[in-house]
Amino acid sequence: MLLVARAGGVKDLKSITYIPFDNGGKALLEVIAGRAAAFTGDTSEVIGQLKAGKVRVLAALSDKRVPALGDAKTAKEQGYDVIGGNWRGFYVPAGISDEAYEYWVNAVRTVAKSPEWTELRKKNGLAEFTSFGKDFDAFVRKQIESVAEISRELGIIK
Repeated sequence: MLLVARAGGVKDLKSITYIPFDNGGKALLEVIAGRAAAFTGDTSEVIGQLKAGKVRVLAALSDKRVPALGDAKTAKEQGYDVIGGNWRGFYVPAGISDEAYEYWVNAVRTVAKSPEWTELRKKNGLAEFTSFGKDFDAFVRKQIESVAEISRELGIIK
């Protein structure tokens, strides 16, 4: 959320009230009840309430539109150069051999292309994300640095 606010020109990120919850379901309930203006969450958390007409999507923080979110535009389409989300991945120890590393990169790539994974991904409203190996590593590191920048700005870290 703060990445979008910054991209939108908000100068004082501390002016935004952020309430952390231990899961997206609780945050979603606060929005539906009218006690919170907005929340960030996974598509899988919101899809049922979206279909029921209880929430509206402001932006998908993915690189491409997420079919499960209907015609919701991405933040990028709306002029905010932000990709964010709950980037899940498979990680291995830093000292793993190059051969073992490539084995796992190829194994994950194979699963990601499988019909079974495609079906589960669509069923759960997950965006297709097909970055693997060194590309994914660089992407995650860039995301970590973006969050660290905001954390420094807010005085959370030095």
